[in-house]
Amino acid sequence: MANLNYSDMELIFLGTGGGRVVACSQKRATGGFVIKEENFQIHVDPGPGALIRCIQNHIDVSKTKYLFLSHAHFEHVAGTWEIVEAMSGGGLRKGGSILMNKSCAFGARGEEIFSPILQEYWKNFLEIKVLEAGEEIDFPEFSIKTCRAIHEDPYAVGAIFKFKSITIGYTGDTMFSKEIAESYRGCDLLILNVLRPNNFKLKMHMCTIEAIEFLKYSEVKNAILQHFGMKMLRVGPEREALFIKQATGKNVIAATDNLRVDLRKFIMQEGLGKYYEK
Repeated sequence: MANLNYSDMELIFLGTGGGRVVACSQKRATGGFVIKEENFQIHVDPGPGALIRCIQNHIDVSKTKYLFLSHAHFEHVAGTWEIVEAMSGGGLRKGGSILMNKSCAFGARGEEIFSPILQEYWKNFLEIKVLEAGEEIDFPEFSIKTCRAIHEDPYAVGAIFKFKSITIGYTGDTMFSKEIAESYRGCDLLILNVLRPNNFKLKMHMCTIEAIEFLKYSEVKNAILQHFGMKMLRVGPEREALFIKQATGKNVIAATDNLRVDLRKFIMQEGLGKYYEK
């Protein structure tokens, strides 16, 4: 793996909404998030409005080199087409990669029927990587390890992005599983999709109580919550993050739309605890 200049690395949340109701109402934006470095960036789960959220956050989409799609639900992939066009200059510029699960590439039948989103002409200018859980792939700037997820999409995955000086985990949408939680051990920071508050469980997703168990088994010290549904927004994600922090003794915050985390500062100050001290 090549050395990574992480001095200007940022984690930018282009949206923190989750579920169909929030995505359609845009009570919270649904643009996914970007891991941004000086010379490249990774866009993760670009949902509805991804391109306009990039523009609003002064993100140069032409520098997006990698797209990662965890599964085929629309609030995770609806912005893919526009990001692909923007990052490739309308298909005239080659060199990017799109990393997608099997359902995004080929469609699937599980709890729901999923149609593929992969467009044949993308292959003319993008490298296409179809991911299954448990794979590890090296790129010049980072490596990615995919993790199992339990969701309506039978091929849904989470991911661990390993850079030179920081390892960032992303659960994607999944229900709680001790085995899945343990697969994120060793991450410096975990981005956790928590759809519902308290003990309001929903099949194939996580609520606050399940997130507490997930963090305990993951042994990750720093977590950022996102992907909030309407019930979570009514209660308040910040309140739930504080509850999780108190229950686990870990550094936990709730992301807000347009939140920018300076990853150099995070690395140098050893996590969210010191990063967010006033």
